[in-house]
Amino acid sequence: DPTILDALSYALVGDKNIRNKLERAYNLCSDLGAVAKTLFSQGINGIEKFQVQVGKPIRMALAERLPNAGEIIQKIGPCLAEPKYDGFRCQVHKDGEKIRIFSRNLEDNTDMFPDIVRGVREQLTVQQAILEGEAVAHQPETGEYLPFQITVQRKRKYDIEEMQARYPLYLFAFDLLYADGVDYTDKPLEQRRQKLISAIKQGEIIKISSVAKYHDAQELENFFQDCVTEGLE
Repeated sequence: DPTILDALSYALVGDKNIRNKLERAYNLCSDLGAVAKTLFSQGINGIEKFQVQVGKPIRMALAERLPNAGEIIQKIGPCLAEPKYDGFRCQVHKDGEKIRIFSRNLEDNTDMFPDIVRGVREQLTVQQAILEGEAVAHQPETGEYLPFQITVQRKRKYDIEEMQARYPLYLFAFDLLYADGVDYTDKPLEQRRQKLISAIKQGEIIKISSVAKYHDAQELENFFQDCVTEGLE
């Protein structure tokens, strides 16, 4: 995909000067063919007009790894940090009563997770939204998180209701990308989280991922060790 994006830029302007704009459009629509068609039918103006659309998955951002807390603080300074839950990534699209759930690979897994669909309908207070979260199975009696080997059993085409009863899911929401006409993909994380918190009311299924600000490497390392102790990823 990166090679094709480079090639499209060279084809139109002879260099990679519009590469970032092409990638931004691709990130918003996850359809490289649509980006190419728009580029050659409408030019760069058409590319700049790409917008988030509920129901069309956005390419998921992946973490950049650094070896230790010290290098993280050195690179970005004071930072927000949150637990990494050992489940599977869900990108949830809500358009009124219509809910769709996409996987990390942008596959439509909606039918696999009727409990998350129900939670979105009951807890999300906006009419249109795109949010991301991590789904984790838990013990119905205690709420204790279950290991990934258990959680992954919820990804299935058959016996969905039986497994839903045995291993219900929490969805730990950690980011909001769109809500009621506003594109949040270019907003600061703190602003996105504020909107996320205000858009979700308390309930049994959707939880807000915890987050805290850390100013030095030792604080961040202590937080990391606490997460490991709790059995988080």
